[in-house]
Amino acid sequence: MTTLLTGLAAYACALAGDTTGAAELVDEFERTPAEGARAMLLGGRVFVTATAALLGEVPGATAELISLAAAAEADQMKHLAVTALRLALLLGDTDAVGPLTRVLQDFQGVGTTGLLEFAMAAGTKDADAMVAAATTGGERGDVAFEYAGLSLAMQVAGEQGSTRSARAIQRRLVTLGKRWEGPVPPALVSASAAETTSRLTPTERKIVALVNEGYSNREIADAKNVSVRTVEGHLYRIFAKLGVNRREDLRES
Repeated sequence: MTTLLTGLAAYACALAGDTTGAAELVDEFERTPAEGARAMLLGGRVFVTATAALLGEVPGATAELISLAAAAEADQMKHLAVTALRLALLLGDTDAVGPLTRVLQDFQGVGTTGLLEFAMAAGTKDADAMVAAATTGGERGDVAFEYAGLSLAMQVAGEQGSTRSARAIQRRLVTLGKRWEGPVPPALVSASAAETTSRLTPTERKIVALVNEGYSNREIADAKNVSVRTVEGHLYRIFAKLGVNRREDLRES
C-alpha cells in the first residue's frame, strides 16, 4: 500500500470510529520508508496527521497540518494545500482560516466554493453565514463538514454573547450528532463544552452534575439546603440556556 493510500485508509478508519484500525495504519505509515513521489509522501503525511488530530493523540497536530499546507503550496500542490487547511479548520483550528481563504481565492476545484464561503465567514466571525455554509455542505452529503462547521459557528456565537443563536445551533448539533457515527474531534469537543459551560452559573453547573449523577429534585434540594421549588427554578433556566427539554438531554449538552 502506498503512503498516500495508507494515510487515507487511516483517516477513513478514524472517521468510521475504528480507532484500533486507524492506529495500526498510522504505525504502518511511520514504518514505511519515505520513498516515492513527493506528492504521495506529503499527501500521506497530511492524512496521517489529520488522523492523529482526530484521535487526539498528538498535541499540535492541526498546526502541523497548516505547516504541511504551506509546504504543499510552495511545491505548487494547491489541491493538497487546500485539503490540509480544510482538515485543520474542520478539526477546530481557526488559524487555518487566513491561509485557506487566500489559497482558495486563487484555486478552483470541486466543492471549493462552499468551503471558501465558510472560511470567509469564519474569518469575519459571521456565525449566521458559517451556519449557512455548513448547512449547504451537509445538504451536499458532507456531514463531517456540517458538524464541524456548526460546532465552530456555535463557538463564535458564544464568544459574541449571542445566547439564542448559540442555543439554536446546539440543538441542531444534538440532532446531527445522533447521525454522526465517527469520533468528534477533541478540539471541537473542547470548544463546544467550553461554550456550553460558560452559559451556566457555578450553581447551575453543580446542579447539572448532580442531575447527571442521578439525583432527584428533592435530593438536590437537600444537598444544596434549598427548597425543591428553587431547584425547579434552576432547572428551568438551565434547560432554557442549553436548549433542552428533559433531564436526560443534559448528558448530551
